[in-house]
Amino acid sequence: MEKKLKQNKGITLVALIITIIVMLILVAVSVNVLIKSNLIGTAEKTVNKYSKAAEEESNGGTIEINGKKYASIEDYIEGNEQYDPDGWVMAWTCADGGSWSDTIEEGGTAEGDIVAKLYKTGSKITPSSFEFNGKTCTFNEGDEYNLVIEGTGTMGALMTTEGNNITGATGWHKSTAMYMMGASDTCIMPYVSKIVVGKGIKNIGGYAFGGDTGLKKVILSSEITSIDEYAFMYCTNLTSIKIPENVKSIGIQAFDRCASLTSVTIPSSVTSIGELAFLCCSSLSSITMPISVKCIGSNAFDGCENLRDIYYAGSEDKWNNVTIGDGNENLINANIQYSSVLCTENQHNYYGEWQIIEEPTCTKTGLKQRTCKLDGYLETVVISALGHNFSNNAQFCLNGCGTANPNYVAPAQPTPNPTPSTAPTQPNQNDTNTSNDEDVTVISKPKSASIKKVKGAKKAILVTWKKVSGVKGYQVQVATDKKFKKNKKTVTIKKQKTTKTTVKKLKAKKKYYVRIRTYIIVNGKKVYSSWSKVKSVKTK
Repeated sequence: MEKKLKQNKGITLVALIITIIVMLILVAVSVNVLIKSNLIGTAEKTVNKYSKAAEEESNGGTIEINGKKYASIEDYIEGNEQYDPDGWVMAWTCADGGSWSDTIEEGGTAEGDIVAKLYKTGSKITPSSFEFNGKTCTFNEGDEYNLVIEGTGTMGALMTTEGNNITGATGWHKSTAMYMMGASDTCIMPYVSKIVVGKGIKNIGGYAFGGDTGLKKVILSSEITSIDEYAFMYCTNLTSIKIPENVKSIGIQAFDRCASLTSVTIPSSVTSIGELAFLCCSSLSSITMPISVKCIGSNAFDGCENLRDIYYAGSEDKWNNVTIGDGNENLINANIQYSSVLCTENQHNYYGEWQIIEEPTCTKTGLKQRTCKLDGYLETVVISALGHNFSNNAQFCLNGCGTANPNYVAPAQPTPNPTPSTAPTQPNQNDTNTSNDEDVTVISKPKSASIKKVKGAKKAILVTWKKVSGVKGYQVQVATDKKFKKNKKTVTIKKQKTTKTTVKKLKAKKKYYVRIRTYIIVNGKKVYSSWSKVKSVKTK
């Protein structure tokens, strides 16, 4: 939603959401749940937290979920955590388009058109090192931070350089300049793991987050129109970033040496990509490119040796009209897929295979996920509960849950011919039982499993078997003797669809014997099949 929910409407919307989710779960309907990176995995688990959050929001205050505060339910879904206005440990201010202030220590006054506040997360981090201007920059373990930038206006650049030499620095990068010159043994930026740039900010200033090797998550306002030069240079652990839809230009070396970036989606608002913009992004394998891009600077994708696919929205003729500077062989030689349907916030077109995250059972829903190869979007879907399977008058559920069939009809038994008695029997006057028969429930063993392959590993054995229908799970057993008495180890696998496991913490370079059996659960107890044929293997 583009429009923020008003607080007095929050509880109504949330109540509706909860009602729909609960109804869908109860009727076991498969429903698409597009869960973003920090949304709780299953719909059932969200109900209590949403209910409490709705009450807090309706009372006019912030909401708290999983120990974090948000201004509204919408902000929780978007991952926009609310930070205590007075809980920061350092701050910096900037006039619209001007220079950044010196560090304002905790307890001081931080006021200006734009204010950046640094918050401790309570965790520790050891940032990665990087090479700059012939110097290896290394960092010790220290406090982890989040950086939140709020206000209205244009961010000023945080550094000036001549060639590879820093000639000036403001804001948080003063400590960076001192570190680079040897006047300090550390600096702030590499310890920032999350950056949030709020609404009202129009750009990412020059050098803003350069050298942040600890950065893993970035949330940028949709109002940003430019990412300036060197903005994310040397953010070596940043794996993905969502470039806002209103960005028109990406500056020189904006993502230089972001070596963990795997894919980039250029929004349809961008018209130019600066020189060296993605220099040495060595993990970059795919780019989504809109027809709005008219100019790509020299060496923009130099050093992107793993770049394989370009998903271009326009035709081959339009691509040939894009001005591409020298040193972009990796881009030119990639597999260019013309007229690609680009992904949007609500439409993703290049999904991979579904991965089962949680198997459904007879009474509980499961989860599956798939990832869009183009932009990394993760889709999560709730899988309907299976329901009990009593096909063909099965005595117990064929899904292996062990539930008895309430409508089971036992097969008729043939009536034996009576044998004449040669001697009369004397009835016991005190015996009121008129039958010698007892009600006995006969439980059949489940089907056996068979081992397909055993493979030795370092102090471990990988066991693979054929999937067996109608069982609850499996039990794998290993030992150093054929009678399974010595050094015996047993592993229980609780999912029927699982067909392999690794038995660990075994003796090295030792011959082991391996067998497997299945089980079902009846009246809360496990009923096992016969053991499979034994196979042997030697550990490494």
